[in-house]
Amino acid sequence: MSSVKSQEVFDNWKLALTQYVRFEGHSNLAEYWHFVAVQIGLLAASVPLIVVFSIIADALGMIMIVALWLFWLGTLVPYLAVSSRRLRDTGQNPLLLLVHLFPLIGPIVIFALCAQPTAVVPAGPSAQPSKSSAHLPRSTVVQQGSMADELKKLSELRDSGVLTEAEFDAQKAKLLESD
Repeated sequence: MSSVKSQEVFDNWKLALTQYVRFEGHSNLAEYWHFVAVQIGLLAASVPLIVVFSIIADALGMIMIVALWLFWLGTLVPYLAVSSRRLRDTGQNPLLLLVHLFPLIGPIVIFALCAQPTAVVPAGPSAQPSKSSAHLPRSTVVQQGSMADELKKLSELRDSGVLTEAEFDAQKAKLLESD
């Protein structure tokens, strides 16, 4: 298992924030969990700050609480969007997000559903792979198109880090053999 680079985690978090209104398509496991991990990390880091500022002055503590709520509200739609895409990627109906309406158990159920492996291989223009690590199953890279297009896609996947050099060579050889 490869180690996760902090840059990749923050890139996935930024990717989810920039695609905050995109509820269609798919999100891979890394994109979803990196977004959730950064959100939880920021929440955990804010609690001691709220305590310290409350000790210094009650008004400062209240300002921090309001800032935390504004941050949470500002990242609610991106969270719902990345969760919706992840549920779709696992083969679940995105309307399952309504389970969040059940206190405590709702988020746990959503986390468990989003932890499922990818069940759908995206196809078509609305399901382009995200910039994060492995969106498509590694054995399913080649789709319909001309040989040059397929080689270009494989090269882009290798350059973006989705495929290793060895995986690229294997997929390229498979593509060349099928022609």
